[in-house]
Parts: sequence; C-alpha cells; structure tokens
Amino acid sequence: MASVVLTNVSVTVGGTDISVYVTSIVLDYEAEAVKDNGMGSTTEINKGGIKKWGGSIGLKQDYDNGLVDDIVFALIGTQGTFQGWPASNTTGVNNPKYSGTCMFQGYAPLNGSHGELAKSALKFLSAGNLSRAEA
Repeated sequence: MASVVLTNVSVTVGGTDISVYVTSIVLDYEAEAVKDNGMGSTTEINKGGIKKWGGSIGLKQDYDNGLVDDIVFALIGTQGTFQGWPASNTTGVNNPKYSGTCMFQGYAPLNGSHGELAKSALKFLSAGNLSRAEA
C-alpha cells in the first residue's frame, strides 16, 4: 500500500477553481447511526442511516478584486458544487474525484496573526449526494 503526500490537491467550489489558494482540506463522509435495539438487547446495535458529508478548506487569503475574498464571500448561504481531487484535476483510478452539491455554510475572511500571511477558511455541508468517480 502506497502512502500519499498531498502536494497538488485540486478544488473547485461553485464552479471556480481555487486550487492555487488551498493550504488544507478536510472532506468528511459519514452515515447517521440509527439504533436498532429491542427488549432483551444487552448491546447497542446500530444500522446505517442517512448519509451526510461536508468539510472545510483552509485558504491563503487574497483581497484583490475577483479573487478569494470575492469568490468565497458570495458563496455563503448558497448551494453550489464542490469538486475535489487528491492530485490535479484529472480523474483516474489512482486519483478519484469527489463531487456533489453542497451548502456553503461559513467563511473566515480575517484570520491570522501579526507577521503571518492572511488566511481564510470555507466550511460546507451536504445539500445532495457525494459522488466518487475514478474515470
């Protein structure tokens, strides 16, 4: 099994490629745990329920017209597309594409400390199914 070092993640949000600004990414995918116990059960039994996904993207901030701040600020509270690849935006068996419709939930337009690069972050939640494609 090969290890993967993320050095060229590709991400589009709302149809805009923001890959050059991405510094970190978390994409979570899970199913709700639904209890399936009856009288006499001595151990909790769970079944998979409704699936959900979402995550956050750490970004280098850029306040220039038409760049990160303009792009991300306009997305908050709207639904749009998320697409992410581990390495470049070419889908393949060793580089799956994760995509779906999401709700852009939160944005940190001012983030950083004295002497640091300005950062920002974008949070998103599922608003449709998450797909995984290899071709």
